[in-house]
Amino acid sequence: MDFRRYGLLIVGKLLCGGFFVSEELIHLGNLGEYYTDMLELEAFIKNSSLTVQAETLLRTHLFQRTKYRNEALEHLAWKRQISVEELKKQILTRTAVQLSQDEFIDME
Repeated sequence: MDFRRYGLLIVGKLLCGGFFVSEELIHLGNLGEYYTDMLELEAFIKNSSLTVQAETLLRTHLFQRTKYRNEALEHLAWKRQISVEELKKQILTRTAVQLSQDEFIDME
């Protein structure tokens, strides 16, 4: 398969905040020539497949952003006047909605 044309598919169980979300197929759109080449180089160096290398890089990046993500969740929960745990539950059950600026002002 030509990954430059079709992008990448990642299959796996998604775990967020200890919650089991679901087993999903995630399609990453066209990474572009440069990033596809970089991924191919990484996979070759580590003797792994493109899919495994993409999963590893995604997990690493998500782990590195833990502090930022927690701060963002705290802010968004504050805006909604709910707990962070409730917001996480809403996000992971896909019932959370994005607030517009007008909706936020109306809540005050």
